[in-house]
Parts: sequence; C-alpha cells; structure tokens
Amino acid sequence: MHKLEQRTFIDKNTYENIVHFLEEHATEKESKRQIIYKYRCTYDFRALIEKDRMVLRMRQGNVDEDTLVTVSYEDHEKMLDILRLLGHTLDTKWYRLRKLFTYQDFEITLDKTFRYGYVVSVATSVSETQIKEATEKMFQFFERFHIVLTSPEQFYDQYHHYLTNWYDYTKDVDDSTFFEK
Repeated sequence: MHKLEQRTFIDKNTYENIVHFLEEHATEKESKRQIIYKYRCTYDFRALIEKDRMVLRMRQGNVDEDTLVTVSYEDHEKMLDILRLLGHTLDTKWYRLRKLFTYQDFEITLDKTFRYGYVVSVATSVSETQIKEATEKMFQFFERFHIVLTSPEQFYDQYHHYLTNWYDYTKDVDDSTFFEK
C-alpha cells in the first residue's frame, strides 16, 4: 500500500466552506482542541494535550511506527514537569482546533492553528495500480474549493517564522480557557 497525502494552507473562508461541505457530505470522525508541545530532539517528540487526556507521541519513522503513551488530563502538568526535569527542551507550542473527516476514500484533516493558519490535509492509502486515479481524485477535491497548493518552501518559511515567534504569539493564551471554547 502507498500513502498519498497532500496538505496546503488555506484561508479562513475556504476553511469554513470545506467544513460546511464536509459536515453535509462526509462522516466526521472527531473534532478536538489540542495544545501541542514539540520538543527539541533527534526524533519527533510531542505532548498533545486535549480536554480529557495527554498523549505523548514519539515518531522515529512513519506514522504507523509511533510510540504513544496516554496520561490523564489531571496529571498532564506533572508529566510536563517530568519532561523538563529529564532535560527535554521545548521547541515550540501550538494551539489548534483539529477536525477529522472521512470523505469518499479520503481522510481529511482540517487544522485551525492559532497564529499559524489554516491547513487542510487530504490522505488515502492505495495500491500501486490505484495511485494515478487516487491522485486525480485528490486534486479534484482541491479544485472544487479553488485551492492553490502550498509549496514545500512556503511551508518551511511559515513553520520557521512560527518557530521563531511562537512564544510571543502564545504567551497570553490561557491553557484552561482554551478548552472551554
């Protein structure tokens, strides 16, 4: 199986149009608010805090090889302290609303990330013989909403801009009220 995935920045209006369309024509898998702590490591190590739990995720390869540990929300601050005491350095912190949908053969993720932007990701797993057809269907989805795909360079630039400024962007956000919205 081959995983096909395309993600791109979109504007607020396009985000709202896609959400409206998918709420009518797709199956919503979940909608959640997350605070993400990404740590400076040789691998991708994150703490994802949600309203009812904290998930520690370590990715050394692809998504199917993630190591996950779940901690209750009530214990998340203790776990953050443990990570600091173990010497993990915070690289960046994000606040996002994530919506996941299944539409046709696609998993569609919509992220509204505070001070970073709106991102849509469309993914599917197909056999080698289905790659061309699935790719065409994927791009038809983007065309439906008049989306111009973001280049890898634009993602890199936007990410590094956020990485440089994330503390100023998030210092006034209250974590507990973030989950109450």
